Amino acid sequence: MQKLAQFTDIRMALVVGGLSVSSQAAVLRTSPEVVIATPGRMIDHLHNTQSVGLEDLQALVLDEADRLLEMGFKDEINEIVRMCPKQRQTMLFSATMSTEVDELASLSLKNPVRLAADLLDGGSGPATLQHEVVRIKGPLVGCKEPLLMALCTRSFKDKTIVFSRTKQQAHRLKIILGLGGLAAAEIHGDLTQAQRLESLERFKRGEVSYLVATDVAARGLDIHGVESVINFDCPRQLNTYVHRVGRTARAGRKGCALTFVEEANRKVLKQLVRKLGGKVKSRTVPASAVDQWREKVTDMGKDIWGIIREEKEEAYLRKVEREADRAQNLVRYADEIKGRPAKTWFQTGKEKRQLEKKLKADYLEKESAALEG
Repeated sequence: MQKLAQFTDIRMALVVGGLSVSSQAAVLRTSPEVVIATPGRMIDHLHNTQSVGLEDLQALVLDEADRLLEMGFKDEINEIVRMCPKQRQTMLFSATMSTEVDELASLSLKNPVRLAADLLDGGSGPATLQHEVVRIKGPLVGCKEPLLMALCTRSFKDKTIVFSRTKQQAHRLKIILGLGGLAAAEIHGDLTQAQRLESLERFKRGEVSYLVATDVAARGLDIHGVESVINFDCPRQLNTYVHRVGRTARAGRKGCALTFVEEANRKVLKQLVRKLGGKVKSRTVPASAVDQWREKVTDMGKDIWGIIREEKEEAYLRKVEREADRAQNLVRYADEIKGRPAKTWFQTGKEKRQLEKKLKADYLEKESAALEG
């Protein structure tokens, strides 16, 4: 948005979690023409900082609407819509149209015009996008990491996003790519917002050729000139596939989407072939190239675990330091903290306590499972 408006007097504000609330509030008080926001942080400002109001809003844009609903932001979106003036323009963008998205459209749009250019709406996606699969069977079973390295060093050498199902796997792939001499960055839930933005900027500037991402962290990821998408972990649903491959072959450019398909992924593969017909091609990789990288990845084992262990130790030390600083601040500014007005939310106190209890139980369950593992 800033680049688009660089020769105008239009001003933008970024309102997202993980960044300074007070700095955002100061910018909002200057009445910028455009605000780009995530739902939770926007409501925080609307209810608590008194830095912005929606009385004069002219246009409301809900981008990645299906993702917003999948991630549990339904109540937040409904609250924002409720606070907007009725006389406005509303635009809703979604890669897929589900029942929930239709309900949101009914709530937020009046006599809408619908424009569809979607793989799941009977289309086949951009004509410039090439869909490929590698079947993980026979000697390739258990060799996805060597296979990825063979492909990246032979065919996918620049501007490539690699999708992983878990943040742990994403981090491991980033380390392996680095040890293999390939510049890579990562975006996943274990990183702060500032770290994610830095990874994204490095990829955009061309400082790294590979961006390893999880679906949640890459939601709404918009990067110009992505040449390829590699689905290291095959998406479980066709909807997810549409979101991932939509990162490439944009604005008439060519792009390639390559998916690793294991035996358990046959259902998704059948759905994809049914939708795209003959557009899905099978790619073969020389066994010698995979074998070469299998030995190298095996030899990396000690280095990988050494890096992960060192990172965990550093993270623990930083956590201890933060807790110590927090304790000192609580003592030093106790009177000021007590005097602050309580933050409000459109949830009741009972609902907040129930949610907090559930989140704590889920966290303890995951920690217990991790320890057992």
